[in-house]
Amino acid sequence: MGFMPDYVVYHELVMTAKEYMQCVTAVDAVWLAELGPMFYSVKESKTSRSEKRMESVRTAESMEEEMREAQREMQRRKEESERAFKRPDSVRIADMDLLPPELLQRICLYLPPTDRLSLSLVCSRIFAALGRFLPRPSTVCVQIGNCPATARVHGHDTSLALCQCDRHDTQSLLSKVLPLIASGATSLDLEDELARDHIRDYHVHELLTQCAGAPLTRLALSNCDLVSVKPWTMAQIAQFNELQEITDKLARSVARCCPLLETFCVSGCPSVSALSALALMEAAFFRVSQMLTMHVEKTGFDVDQLNRYIHSPLFANPNEWKLTPTAVQLGYEKSAVLAEHKNAVCILIYV
Repeated sequence: MGFMPDYVVYHELVMTAKEYMQCVTAVDAVWLAELGPMFYSVKESKTSRSEKRMESVRTAESMEEEMREAQREMQRRKEESERAFKRPDSVRIADMDLLPPELLQRICLYLPPTDRLSLSLVCSRIFAALGRFLPRPSTVCVQIGNCPATARVHGHDTSLALCQCDRHDTQSLLSKVLPLIASGATSLDLEDELARDHIRDYHVHELLTQCAGAPLTRLALSNCDLVSVKPWTMAQIAQFNELQEITDKLARSVARCCPLLETFCVSGCPSVSALSALALMEAAFFRVSQMLTMHVEKTGFDVDQLNRYIHSPLFANPNEWKLTPTAVQLGYEKSAVLAEHKNAVCILIYV
């Protein structure tokens, strides 16, 4: 054929020159001349074999040179790290524990406010350095969840995710962080993210105590099981005299989670309606005491509306409660409604 191809493509298979010669000598010459091009495509290289060998040698030499250069670079870096380790203390990179608080504070101040709060939870030393420079949000959300403790700041909202495990002192963390970030908060949320455990009494006590001076107008309890919380701890809610968003949701949260509840006072809360009394009536048999005193003065409570609710077929115990208007003598006559169940359980509602 006049030339020797370097390789041949046959049905997308690559053959060497030897395999090609074996193939073409095994077929009829006439068929190869007439029909062979339909099955074979010969690709001829533009370079000779000697040039190819020289190119292969040059490629191998360049790769070896690159390997030697990489080894020299690794050796140089190793020597630099050893020299840095042997430097005197005056020029060695400073340890974080040896940094003075003033310098640590200046370093941390380069962080945006959204990251300072998370950094302050790393250790007490950083917290002491950043305490005065933490963001002052208007909304604080304390979430009970898994380890570890985290903090997030988004605009004027701050979220603290804490745990209740015995390995971490959540109470101490609340006592340090809350006075700094909750001093100007107008909204406080306590949420159980997992909704699987009782909220511990001393955690709620610490939360309400440290937020005592905050001008709260909103207090929300979400998915919180308050069975373990003492009545005198819950009584601290009364110190927030600027709350404006107490609704029937508070009564629904407290009804089944506070079995020791004896007095429930939501006087002066216009968003409270007869649904609060209805929720406490439904959970009457979950409480230890057979009598509950409820104060709903200056609220949206309506006796007629409550009477319709307890006789509705949608109520859990329809036609088992009876409402009786009465007046209680407390040195003066005070209007009230006595809600009595046929099993000697009652709720005295001051209206």
